Amino acid sequence: MDNVIQIKIPKDSSKIDVNNLGEFIWWSAHLGTGFEKLMSAVEKVGNNSIVVRKYLFTQATLKSQ
Repeated sequence: MDNVIQIKIPKDSSKIDVNNLGEFIWWSAHLGTGFEKLMSAVEKVGNNSIVVRKYLFTQATLKSQ
């Protein structure tokens, strides 16, 4: 059995697929955030990558003030 996880560039860059671990790891690295924060963001605002990026940026900006 092959237990290797491959990080994959998303097939659809407009959506964050939380069910595809390889793509989810890619999104986490691409957005510079941890898995938990990314999952929380997707649960709050949906899986649209632009909306998630804006949400994460807003959260980071609010915390730095």
